[in-house]
Amino acid sequence: MAKTEASKNQSTSSTKSKTAAILKAPPLKPGDKVAIVAPASRPDGPAVVAAAVHVLSGMGYVPVVGKNVLAINGYMAGTDVDRISDLNKFVQDQSVKAILCITGGYGTLRLIDQIDYDSMIKKPKIIVGSDDNTSLLTAINHVTGLVCFHGPNLDCISTAEVQNDLQQALTAVTALRPIETLDSFPSDFVYAPMPGTAEGALMGGNLTALFSLMGTKYQPDFSDKVLFLEDKNERNDVLERWLTSLHLSGELAKVNAVVMGAFEHCGTGSASNMLSLEEIFEERLSGLKKLIGFRMAIGQTSKCRYVPIGIRARVDTKLGRLEFLEPALSN
Repeated sequence: MAKTEASKNQSTSSTKSKTAAILKAPPLKPGDKVAIVAPASRPDGPAVVAAAVHVLSGMGYVPVVGKNVLAINGYMAGTDVDRISDLNKFVQDQSVKAILCITGGYGTLRLIDQIDYDSMIKKPKIIVGSDDNTSLLTAINHVTGLVCFHGPNLDCISTAEVQNDLQQALTAVTALRPIETLDSFPSDFVYAPMPGTAEGALMGGNLTALFSLMGTKYQPDFSDKVLFLEDKNERNDVLERWLTSLHLSGELAKVNAVVMGAFEHCGTGSASNMLSLEEIFEERLSGLKKLIGFRMAIGQTSKCRYVPIGIRARVDTKLGRLEFLEPALSN
């Protein structure tokens, strides 16, 4: 069971019960219509959008691009009204079977109280994204129980391997293959200061975006979870601040294990604290006696995999292996 709190938003008058059963979207079939949205920042230009259309078309789908994907409002893809209009239009369109985010950045958090959650419950569809879109995935899963996919946004798909992994995420009615360590030397090395195995429902994503939900009605339930975390272009001291706040909230103590993915271009930066990211996270989590493992292929780049939020999984931090215990899509 996936736990949620009662929720009411501006686009629907109904409320959800405090405990909602897990909800899974049907798999895609060749010729299905898939939507491209930019709930946060604008992609770099029309060539990025054209490339995303080409990738999805090559996978056998019919891409439909949101009207405001290339709009500009400061650092976001149009105004809040523009972005939520695109998103809710595709949520409500029964001919659209999946919604994929093209880029991250910032802005998704401003939309989550305006999403048509009722339509998602009535006609579940696949939702995919990462970076700031973690707040979108987490809010949807929290309110509706719908399994969503965290993984590279469309503008980060740059290899056939990640395209194939996306195809599997969109179509598989059996459990997805396990996720292991990042493809780097030595390939069999895993840094696990707290080794062991644990099971739980998967939750997580971008640490900055996840922390932004704390204290809101979209804050997820951390109990009995396998928490996975990643981030990009952030200083270590800022990431330590978010982790410490999660610790002080008491929520970190509720999880069964923590899996650390890619923290691309994160480091000490201009901060005077020279501790590594591993040292910072290990110090905080070892005090809670939580299993922790690093270097997993989870994040925003083409070296990373698509992770279904909301299904049961087993993690072995010593081996650096995350095994899915059930399918992410309905049969």
